[in-house]
Amino acid sequence: MDQDSPCSPGAEGSGPKTPITFEFIQQVLTKALSEIGYEAPQDVTQTTSTAPVESTRNPVSASTQAVTAKTASRTGAKPTAPPRPKLPPPIFLRKGANFLQISADCTRLRINYSKAVRTADDGIKIHCPDVETFRSLNKYLVDFKVQFHTYALEEERKLKAVIRGIPTDFPVDEIQADLCGQGFPVHSVHRLCRRDGSPL
Repeated sequence: MDQDSPCSPGAEGSGPKTPITFEFIQQVLTKALSEIGYEAPQDVTQTTSTAPVESTRNPVSASTQAVTAKTASRTGAKPTAPPRPKLPPPIFLRKGANFLQISADCTRLRINYSKAVRTADDGIKIHCPDVETFRSLNKYLVDFKVQFHTYALEEERKLKAVIRGIPTDFPVDEIQADLCGQGFPVHSVHRLCRRDGSPL
Protein backbone atom coordinates (compact mmCIF):
# COMPACT_ATOMS: atom_id res chain seq x y z
CA MET A 1 0.00 0.00 0.00
CA ASP A 2 1.48 3.35 -0.96
CA GLN A 3 1.34 6.46 1.20
CA ASP A 4 -0.79 8.46 -1.26
CA SER A 5 -3.67 5.99 -0.89
CA PRO A 6 -6.87 7.53 0.52
CA CYS A 7 -7.62 4.34 2.45
CA SER A 8 -6.87 4.02 6.13
CA PRO A 9 -4.13 1.66 7.29
CA GLY A 10 -5.42 -1.90 7.38
CA ALA A 11 -8.34 -1.22 5.01
CA GLU A 12 -6.86 -3.37 2.24
CA GLY A 13 -6.31 -6.32 4.52
CA SER A 14 -2.55 -6.55 3.88
CA GLY A 15 -1.40 -4.90 7.11
CA PRO A 16 -2.35 -5.47 10.74
CA LYS A 17 -6.00 -4.84 11.51
CA THR A 18 -6.61 -1.70 13.52
CA PRO A 19 -9.91 -0.96 15.25
CA ILE A 20 -12.11 1.48 13.39
CA THR A 21 -13.80 3.97 15.69
CA PHE A 22 -17.26 5.36 15.27
CA GLU A 23 -15.83 8.86 14.89
CA PHE A 24 -13.72 7.70 11.95
CA ILE A 25 -16.81 6.23 10.28
CA GLN A 26 -18.67 9.51 10.89
CA GLN A 27 -15.85 11.50 9.31
CA VAL A 28 -15.65 9.27 6.23
CA LEU A 29 -19.43 9.26 5.82
CA THR A 30 -19.71 13.04 6.25
CA LYS A 31 -16.84 13.62 3.80
CA ALA A 32 -18.31 11.22 1.21
CA LEU A 33 -21.74 12.82 1.44
CA SER A 34 -20.35 16.35 1.17
CA GLU A 35 -18.34 15.40 -1.93
CA ILE A 36 -21.50 14.37 -3.77
CA GLY A 37 -23.43 17.41 -2.56
CA TYR A 38 -25.41 15.98 0.36
CA GLU A 39 -25.47 16.92 4.00
CA ALA A 40 -25.00 14.23 6.66
CA PRO A 41 -28.11 13.44 8.74
CA GLN A 42 -28.29 14.97 12.21
CA ASP A 43 -28.21 11.63 14.02
CA VAL A 44 -24.88 10.80 12.34
CA THR A 45 -23.21 14.11 13.13
CA GLN A 46 -24.49 14.44 16.70
CA THR A 47 -23.85 10.91 17.94
CA THR A 48 -20.53 10.44 19.66
CA SER A 49 -19.29 7.07 20.78
CA THR A 50 -15.82 5.88 21.64
CA ALA A 51 -16.55 2.16 21.26
CA PRO A 52 -14.45 0.72 18.43
CA VAL A 53 -16.09 -1.34 15.73
CA GLU A 54 -14.08 -4.52 15.28
CA SER A 55 -13.71 -6.08 11.86
CA THR A 56 -14.17 -9.83 12.25
CA ARG A 57 -14.34 -11.37 8.78
CA ASN A 58 -13.45 -9.78 5.50
CA PRO A 59 -11.83 -6.37 5.27
CA VAL A 60 -14.47 -3.78 4.40
CA SER A 61 -14.11 -0.13 3.56
CA ALA A 62 -15.19 2.40 6.18
CA SER A 63 -18.06 3.76 4.09
CA THR A 64 -19.56 0.27 3.72
CA GLN A 65 -19.31 -0.26 7.47
CA ALA A 66 -21.05 3.05 8.10
CA VAL A 67 -23.94 2.12 5.84
CA THR A 68 -24.17 -1.33 7.44
CA ALA A 69 -24.16 0.15 10.95
CA LYS A 70 -26.85 2.62 9.94
CA THR A 71 -29.18 0.02 8.41
CA ALA A 72 -28.63 -2.66 11.06
CA SER A 73 -30.96 -0.95 13.49
CA ARG A 74 -33.72 -0.79 10.87
CA THR A 75 -33.45 -4.40 9.75
CA GLY A 76 -33.75 -5.78 13.29
CA ALA A 77 -37.52 -5.30 13.38
CA LYS A 78 -39.47 -7.25 10.80
CA PRO A 79 -41.99 -5.17 8.88
CA THR A 80 -45.51 -6.16 9.81
CA ALA A 81 -48.38 -6.21 7.37
CA PRO A 82 -51.36 -4.06 8.25
CA PRO A 83 -54.15 -6.03 9.86
CA ARG A 84 -56.68 -7.33 7.38
CA PRO A 85 -60.20 -6.00 7.80
CA LYS A 86 -62.65 -8.54 9.14
CA LEU A 87 -64.78 -10.03 6.38
CA PRO A 88 -68.56 -9.72 6.61
CA PRO A 89 -70.55 -12.87 7.38
CA PRO A 90 -71.58 -15.11 4.47
CA ILE A 91 -75.05 -15.02 2.94
CA PHE A 92 -76.86 -18.36 2.61
CA LEU A 93 -79.43 -18.67 -0.19
CA ARG A 94 -82.20 -21.18 0.50
CA LYS A 95 -82.84 -24.23 -1.69
CA GLY A 96 -85.44 -22.69 -4.02
CA ALA A 97 -83.41 -19.61 -5.03
CA ASN A 98 -82.63 -19.18 -8.73
CA PHE A 99 -78.90 -18.59 -8.51
CA LEU A 100 -78.43 -18.08 -12.26
CA GLN A 101 -80.86 -15.14 -12.19
CA ILE A 102 -79.32 -13.75 -8.98
CA SER A 103 -75.81 -14.02 -10.41
CA ALA A 104 -76.84 -12.26 -13.64
CA ASP A 105 -78.54 -9.48 -11.65
CA CYS A 106 -75.47 -9.08 -9.43
CA THR A 107 -73.28 -8.69 -12.51
CA ARG A 108 -75.71 -6.15 -14.00
CA LEU A 109 -75.88 -4.17 -10.72
CA ARG A 110 -72.09 -4.43 -10.22
CA ILE A 111 -72.39 -6.37 -6.97
CA ASN A 112 -69.06 -8.19 -7.04
CA TYR A 113 -69.15 -11.01 -4.48
CA SER A 114 -65.90 -12.91 -4.07
CA LYS A 115 -67.17 -16.51 -4.32
CA ALA A 116 -70.25 -18.69 -4.13
CA VAL A 117 -70.25 -22.35 -3.13
CA ARG A 118 -72.95 -25.00 -2.90
CA THR A 119 -73.79 -26.15 0.63
CA ALA A 120 -74.78 -29.64 1.80
CA ASP A 121 -78.50 -28.80 1.95
CA ASP A 122 -78.54 -27.65 -1.72
CA GLY A 123 -78.33 -24.01 -0.74
CA ILE A 124 -75.67 -21.55 -1.88
CA LYS A 125 -73.20 -19.77 0.37
CA ILE A 126 -72.02 -16.38 -0.95
CA HIS A 127 -68.90 -14.66 0.41
CA CYS A 128 -68.55 -10.88 0.09
CA PRO A 129 -65.14 -9.15 0.06
CA ASP A 130 -66.26 -6.05 1.98
CA VAL A 131 -69.13 -4.54 3.96
CA GLU A 132 -70.35 -2.38 1.07
CA THR A 133 -70.84 -5.41 -1.18
CA PHE A 134 -72.53 -7.29 1.68
CA ARG A 135 -75.03 -4.46 2.21
CA SER A 136 -75.83 -4.04 -1.49
CA LEU A 137 -76.32 -7.80 -1.98
CA ASN A 138 -78.43 -7.97 1.17
CA LYS A 139 -80.61 -5.08 -0.08
CA TYR A 140 -81.00 -6.73 -3.49
CA LEU A 141 -82.12 -10.03 -1.93
CA VAL A 142 -84.65 -8.27 0.33
CA ASP A 143 -86.03 -6.14 -2.53
CA PHE A 144 -86.54 -9.17 -4.79
CA LYS A 145 -87.92 -11.30 -1.92
CA VAL A 146 -85.29 -14.02 -2.27
CA GLN A 147 -85.22 -16.42 0.68
CA PHE A 148 -81.85 -16.18 2.39
CA HIS A 149 -80.20 -16.21 5.78
CA THR A 150 -77.23 -14.24 7.13
CA TYR A 151 -75.85 -12.82 10.34
CA ALA A 152 -75.69 -9.20 11.47
CA LEU A 153 -72.55 -7.20 10.81
CA GLU A 154 -70.30 -6.82 13.81
CA GLU A 155 -70.72 -3.03 13.96
CA GLU A 156 -74.52 -3.37 13.80
CA ARG A 157 -74.85 -5.92 16.60
CA LYS A 158 -76.24 -4.70 19.87
CA LEU A 159 -73.78 -5.03 22.72
CA LYS A 160 -75.25 -6.33 25.95
CA ALA A 161 -73.42 -5.61 29.18
CA VAL A 162 -74.00 -6.49 32.82
CA ILE A 163 -72.78 -3.95 35.35
CA ARG A 164 -72.31 -5.35 38.82
CA GLY A 165 -72.14 -3.54 42.13
CA ILE A 166 -74.80 -0.88 41.49
CA PRO A 167 -77.03 -0.38 44.56
CA THR A 168 -80.66 -1.47 44.15
CA ASP A 169 -81.99 1.93 45.22
CA PHE A 170 -80.26 3.60 42.25
CA PRO A 171 -82.90 4.46 39.56
CA VAL A 172 -82.57 2.86 36.13
CA ASP A 173 -83.14 6.22 34.40
CA GLU A 174 -80.09 7.73 36.12
CA ILE A 175 -77.94 4.77 35.06
CA GLN A 176 -79.04 5.24 31.44
CA ALA A 177 -78.43 9.01 31.59
CA ASP A 178 -74.95 8.47 33.06
CA LEU A 179 -74.01 5.92 30.38
CA CYS A 180 -75.26 8.28 27.65
CA GLY A 181 -73.22 11.08 29.24
CA GLN A 182 -70.10 8.88 29.01
CA GLY A 183 -70.67 8.41 25.27
CA PHE A 184 -72.20 4.91 25.18
CA PRO A 185 -75.14 4.50 22.75
CA VAL A 186 -77.67 3.01 25.19
CA HIS A 187 -80.89 1.45 23.84
CA SER A 188 -82.31 0.23 27.13
CA VAL A 189 -81.33 -0.49 30.74
CA HIS A 190 -82.90 -3.28 32.79
CA ARG A 191 -82.41 -4.40 36.37
CA LEU A 192 -81.84 -8.13 36.75
CA CYS A 193 -84.16 -9.90 39.18
CA ARG A 194 -84.20 -13.21 41.00
CA ARG A 195 -86.88 -15.79 40.31
CA ASP A 196 -88.93 -14.50 43.21
CA GLY A 197 -88.89 -10.96 41.73
CA SER A 198 -86.42 -9.35 44.14
CA PRO A 199 -83.64 -7.30 42.48
CA LEU A 200 -80.09 -8.65 42.36
